[in-house]
Amino acid sequence: MDFAMWHNVKSKVGILLSLTLLVGSLGQAAPTKAAEKLCFNQPGVVECIAPEFRDYWEKNGGLPVFGYPQTAAYEEATPEGKFLVQYFERQRLEYHPEKPAPFTILLGRINDEVLLRENRVWRDFPTAPQATGCQLFSETGHSVCGEFLKYWNSQGLDLSENGITYGESLALWGLPLSDPQEEINIDGDKVLTQHFERARMEWHTKDGKNQILLTRLGVTLVPMQLKMLAINDFHGQISTGRKVSNKDVGGAAYLSSYIKQARAKARYSLTVQAGDMVGASAPSSALLQDQPTMEFLNMLGVNVGTIGNHEFDEGFDEMMRLIDGGCHPTAGCWEGANYPYVVANVIDKRTNKTILPAYHVMNIDGARIGFIGVVLQNTPEIVIPSGVTNLEFIDEVTAINQAVTELNGQGVHAIIVLAHEGGTQNATTGAITGPIAEIANGINDDVDVIVSAHTHTSISGEVDGKLITQALSYSTAFADIDLTIDRAKRDIVAKKATIVTTFHEGMTPDAEVAAMVKKYEDQVASQVNRKVGTSAIAITNTANAAGESALGNLIADAQRNTMSTQFAFMNPGGIRAPLDAGEITWGELYSIQPFSNDLVKMTVTGADIYTLLNQQWQTQSDGSVRARILQISGLSYTWTDANAVGQKVLEVRDGSGQLLDKAASYTITVNSFLADGGDGFVVLKQGKNREVGPTDLDGLVRYIEKLAQPISANIENRIVKQ
Repeated sequence: MDFAMWHNVKSKVGILLSLTLLVGSLGQAAPTKAAEKLCFNQPGVVECIAPEFRDYWEKNGGLPVFGYPQTAAYEEATPEGKFLVQYFERQRLEYHPEKPAPFTILLGRINDEVLLRENRVWRDFPTAPQATGCQLFSETGHSVCGEFLKYWNSQGLDLSENGITYGESLALWGLPLSDPQEEINIDGDKVLTQHFERARMEWHTKDGKNQILLTRLGVTLVPMQLKMLAINDFHGQISTGRKVSNKDVGGAAYLSSYIKQARAKARYSLTVQAGDMVGASAPSSALLQDQPTMEFLNMLGVNVGTIGNHEFDEGFDEMMRLIDGGCHPTAGCWEGANYPYVVANVIDKRTNKTILPAYHVMNIDGARIGFIGVVLQNTPEIVIPSGVTNLEFIDEVTAINQAVTELNGQGVHAIIVLAHEGGTQNATTGAITGPIAEIANGINDDVDVIVSAHTHTSISGEVDGKLITQALSYSTAFADIDLTIDRAKRDIVAKKATIVTTFHEGMTPDAEVAAMVKKYEDQVASQVNRKVGTSAIAITNTANAAGESALGNLIADAQRNTMSTQFAFMNPGGIRAPLDAGEITWGELYSIQPFSNDLVKMTVTGADIYTLLNQQWQTQSDGSVRARILQISGLSYTWTDANAVGQKVLEVRDGSGQLLDKAASYTITVNSFLADGGDGFVVLKQGKNREVGPTDLDGLVRYIEKLAQPISANIENRIVKQ
């Protein structure tokens, strides 16, 4: 029959159906052997659903998806062996008791077998010019016409109705993989056919009647275009107030609008996060135990996430309360995150198990994607020790590779790592360096994408075939990642990413999120808006070439004054924001020092101070040297890059200009994080005669309040680089 003849046929079509693949349903239920078979009191239905298949049939859609049983269960020889099978109106199920749940029941692989036998894939089908009255599908470039189109649009479950929606038809048949064409079928007849994702239609005239028959039901072969939006290092910045290129950016309401707009344009989409969602947060979140941020992430529709080092700021138990839900003495009760958290490299020494699942598998319309989470191995060095008691942080590469092996065993090859570890990207060459590049080079090549974090940098590029992204921090940007998934190969075959800045200009904030943020801002407004003083100038935490900053000097002076010591040392990572010119509020100082670490007075020797300052340069696992230049008060020193690590400090002098006596004792102030050896400053653990004072924030507030107003602070060459 030629195309014109076929196009004019008006007869009623047949009633055979194809499998309905419902998003997130098939393949997810863990089948268990039902107690008894399931039978039906329906005319013409003589077979029962076998006990082995009943649970799977019921949990994955039942009658609308599979239809009635057409055969009893029996052993059938396949190219892979002999298995128990049962045929239903719309699918063939295969029983594999040797496989772990949820893979005990497999769908028949008819399409795979036919395509392999005929040595072709769907991409080989040529396209044809679109004819009048045809429906063109841009995803594949093929059209559906005439009686095939009528059949495609027909009501699959009850032909007495007048038809079903486009979406329901798409679920039944899938997209066209070919235009109508003549083929020799398995019986040797030349027939007009059209291939779809979930069926192959044949046009037949038999005994004077026209009908469409369906063959080759089974797998979905058209690649999926998946949009993945990734955020990292949000740090509870639900309120607006940041700028990029002197333009307003970020805040929960604007980030939400960007994410929702991007997802609305994609048929398939996900939102993921790579840790440090909480900690070092804005007062509107932090003063309420970061429950507002967790609520925002639920509203944003995050699908899966991992933890960062800052999730441990208030200890393991509080982190788990935020994730799982629970009550806090001052913040009240919280229901918990409504998406899964994963981390493969944090082990509870008491149970020898990961504190959270190592990975999570999502089933999106037949595409199974594995997400593995890791946090930087040296987390214990940069958090308060009490926050990670009884926890072991193992090598990221080892943990990822173990998880990949387990995912491969489940047939998962589309794999994404959410890694709270970072690096930098050269703006000119595009080269990515740092710990995240080492991880990319070391992990299994089955990993396709790494969403990185921690260093607050912009990254979009590949290392060893893995796409790596990082979208700055504080809601100022997100990674817009496009993935192509071959659902027949079960793997990601193409990937690209863009880092999008969340400029306010041209974007309407999400009204629901904005209302939520305002509610929490109002709750803490009286405390946040309390005036503490006035600054004559903007005092920034931007360091000069030697490592000294004006704000660092102000904070170190406040700590030394509060505890009445000779010297003070402040870790730069604890200074989270600059101080603007004009009115100084409590909330602004909180944003600068949000950790509420106690101030600790101790006695150390001059030799200890030399060691402390030399510990500012730390050799990393890749051989590079990282500098953490402490902000200081009451002393000055000179250093040079020419000397080796451990010998960079040339001389240290006290406030009167005298060289420190290495044998003498001196009193110093540090915060409790440093006092416990945080950031690798382990010499401070040897400090004697310890006295604990107020929090660093309270000390800064009181110090500014008693200064002559307006205040100012500048770089004073306390630190000199030769």
